[in-house]
Amino acid sequence: EEKIQHHTHISEDGTLIDEVTVERSHLWTDDIYYEWKKVLAGYGFTVLPDNIIDILGRGRNRVGMRIYVPKGSTLIDSNGPSIEKKTDNDTKKDYFYTTIDINAGESDKIWIKYKLPYKLELNDPAGTYKLIVEKQPGSRGSIFTKTVSTDEGVFNLASYPEEIRVNNAGTLIYATDLVYDRYFSGVWGK
Repeated sequence: EEKIQHHTHISEDGTLIDEVTVERSHLWTDDIYYEWKKVLAGYGFTVLPDNIIDILGRGRNRVGMRIYVPKGSTLIDSNGPSIEKKTDNDTKKDYFYTTIDINAGESDKIWIKYKLPYKLELNDPAGTYKLIVEKQPGSRGSIFTKTVSTDEGVFNLASYPEEIRVNNAGTLIYATDLVYDRYFSGVWGK
C-alpha cells in the first residue's frame, strides 16, 4: 500500500517550494500465509520452503523510486540517506532517486523538499500552477493527497478539479486515488 502527499507552498514573491512524502506499507500477514498454504495444498504442495513463501509475498519489499520534478529543481532537504538527483533525457525532466526497503508487516516513508526552478507571476495579473501526477505501471492505485498553502496576501482565484476543499488555515486540499493519471491546477494572485 502506498500513500503520497504532495504539498506546495507559494511565497509572496511567487517562489514555489514542494514537499513530497511517500509512505509504503508491506501488508503481508500470517493470514495471507495460511490462505496461500490452503490453496497450494489443493494442488498437492504441502511443504512450502521459506524462499517460496518469500516469493509469494512475505519477503522484504525493495523499491527503486523516482520522483520526477521540473528540470532545474533544487533539493533543499530530505530524510533519505542516499537521494540522488538525475536527469531523464527522454522526458527532459530531473528526478530524485532513492530506494526504500520494507519488511513484512512494517511501514516506512521517504520525504523530500525541493525548490522549483521558476516563480509564479502573481501580479501579471495572476500565476498558474499545474501538476500532473502519473499512475505508475503495475500500481493498484496509490492514495494521493495534494495540498497548497500560501504566504499571507496570496489568494487562490480558481482551481481544478472541483473536489478541492479549503481548511480553516486556507490550505487547499485535494485527495484521490491514482488509478489513472490526475491533473491539478490553480490560479493565484495578490
